[in-house]
Order: sequence, then C-alpha cells, then structure tokens
Amino acid sequence: MSKKVLIIASNANAIGPNNRRTGVFLPEVAHPYAEFDKAGFHIDFASLTGDTPYLDALNLADDADNLKFLTGDGWDLMQKASKLEDVDTSVYDAVFVPGGLAPMVDMPENELLKKVIVETYERGAVISAVCHGPVAFLNAKLSDGSYLVEGKNI
Repeated sequence: MSKKVLIIASNANAIGPNNRRTGVFLPEVAHPYAEFDKAGFHIDFASLTGDTPYLDALNLADDADNLKFLTGDGWDLMQKASKLEDVDTSVYDAVFVPGGLAPMVDMPENELLKKVIVETYERGAVISAVCHGPVAFLNAKLSDGSYLVEGKNI
C-alpha cells in the first residue's frame, strides 16, 4: 500500500486592503505534487471550505512540473478538493501546506487546521509546508499546552 499525503490548500483569492488577487502559488503546489507523485504517494487535496482553491503565478505555466500539474491529474484533483472537516486526516502519512500569499489570509487562525496539524504531528506523521504555508503552524498548541513551533527553527 502506498503512503498517503494530504495537501491542504487555502481558499483565499484576495489579500490586503486593495484586495490584491492571490491564491496558492503554482510552483509551490506543482513541484511538491510532482515529487510526491514520483515517490509513489497517493495524493489527496483538501481545502478549508471545500471550494476550489485559487492558483496564483499562472504566468509560470511553462515550467515542466507546473505545466504537467495544470494539464495532468494535479489541477483536476485540486479542483475537487474535499472540505477539510469532511476528511479523516488520521489515515495520512503526511500533511503538506503549499504557499503563496493565500494562506496568510485564511490559515493563521483556522482552528480546525490547527487541530489537524497538531494531531498529525503528535501521532508521528509528517507535517510540512513551503514559503507562506508554515503560517498554518502558527498558534497551534500541542496537547501539553506548548506551541508547536516553540524552540523549532522554521
């Protein structure tokens, strides 16, 4: 049986007082997706609301991994992301949060996301993120009351 990874994506599409368009940064989901796929992982997507996540940096679509993500299974799977609250996250060997500015909007204070991150970490599975994705770890408290990021170099 292959290992399973859950990619948790932001649903934000605007940031800041001028509502700058944003989303998940294409290379920060496409390149990890390519690596997980090459390693034989079963890959699922979840988003905070269950709506299709937005992508940013589509101008970088000419990169091989980005293009393969957009025209292959990756973007199709991401568009069908499950709502995080409907996912049994305990079956995943790893959780990954891609970056872009979007996570800065809806992930820092999302209680369910914090719960998933902490439960995944405390059962010894891998939690990972890239660029702005580690914002998902902020304010996450372990069962002993300490912060997940306390004493860690992130």
